Amino acid sequence: MVNTFPILAEVADKEPTLAWLWTVAAVLSVASFALCRWRRWTAIIAIPAAVFWICLLLPEIRDRFVDPAILQELGRGYVTQTYLAAFVPMLFIVFGLLRKRREPSNQIMQPTAGRSDA
Repeated sequence: MVNTFPILAEVADKEPTLAWLWTVAAVLSVASFALCRWRRWTAIIAIPAAVFWICLLLPEIRDRFVDPAILQELGRGYVTQTYLAAFVPMLFIVFGLLRKRREPSNQIMQPTAGRSDA
């Protein structure tokens, strides 16, 4: 049986809101940055979480059938912000790994040059 009435399938109601995207990206970014600053080996946990986040967001945005509908209904700004929200956690992982944590010095204070011990 063929349906003669057009079916209007909206895409926008099935996509996450920008507020949700940025909230999850911010939480993931802060957690990843803190983990990587705490101990470098914790990047083993942060990187797969960030890759999973990217894999969650990008397939629909890059789909050849869904992408034109998203662009039409939500606009280019939504797509751009989705890409940004997807990759921001990776950027924070890099920042966390590059930023050196200052370790407290365990050296005993040396006497000053003007002081004599005679």
